Amino acid sequence: MTVLYGLEESDGAPLSPLRFISQIRTDRVSTVALPRVESDAIYTASRMIDTERQSSIIHLAQHVITTSGLSVTALNHYLADPKTFLYESILKLPQAPSVSAEKGRAMHAAMRSVWQTARGSTSEHIKSVITEGITSYLASSLLGREDKERVRAELLEDVSSVARALAPHFSETGSVSVERWIETSLSVPYEGTPVDVPLHGQLDVIIENDDEVKVFDYKTRGSMSLAEIRGETQNSDGRYMRQLIFYVMLISANSHWKRKRISASLVFLSPDASGRCPIITIPVTQDDICRVQGEIATLIRYVWSGDIGRDHSSI
Repeated sequence: MTVLYGLEESDGAPLSPLRFISQIRTDRVSTVALPRVESDAIYTASRMIDTERQSSIIHLAQHVITTSGLSVTALNHYLADPKTFLYESILKLPQAPSVSAEKGRAMHAAMRSVWQTARGSTSEHIKSVITEGITSYLASSLLGREDKERVRAELLEDVSSVARALAPHFSETGSVSVERWIETSLSVPYEGTPVDVPLHGQLDVIIENDDEVKVFDYKTRGSMSLAEIRGETQNSDGRYMRQLIFYVMLISANSHWKRKRISASLVFLSPDASGRCPIITIPVTQDDICRVQGEIATLIRYVWSGDIGRDHSSI
């Protein structure tokens, strides 16, 4: 064990060590006197450390963005709180599973199972597949036992309504891709030099027909108004709309799909009072795409200008 204590303040005023210091048996300890360091030297050393830390953060963020790329989740993190962006999207600090996140993952697993094994089936068959999908996912979840049981009970309570409401959705015609990983890139200018930013995302469901591509994103929550989705109300931030825009950007950049009509929809998996699970399709305009591209450019400026290092040099 090491005990450090000072004999003087930075201005030379004497300090008195805590009483227990003098009570330690001298034959059991060794004492080392450290030379006085002037405050200017401490400040200079601290600034050097801060500069090195800032540089490390900036270079790491640039490396992650240009090699691993950006997802819409990372963009939403940055726009909501740059600190969250650094911790979760750049440093990728591990997060304990939350009840809400696991609830969403369980329903996504159930939706995947329906598309894979019960497409076009009766609502009763869909109900059994959703029930099995939820149960199977939660069996391997890292949530505590009580949380697992609570999530399972909440989800299973709505299974009958979800199966009835979404039976037509699961009977849609066309070529279906479930949890499809899509990649593209965007060139963002910074001080006259282009920064090539890989963009990527995992889309819940893509249904392709001869002249149309439909993108569906599942939300384990109650329905929202169009204004809420777009972020035009006091308590909404527009992240769901941004997600749809981002997905349309990914789809439209694909040479196989770019000449087809693209629609993007949110599917709300928590039934309303009438037992419906609304599917809300929202037109994505070129202005919407330009806005999200501008938000990506703002993120790139934040990193490449060094602001990310200055804001978080004390981590």
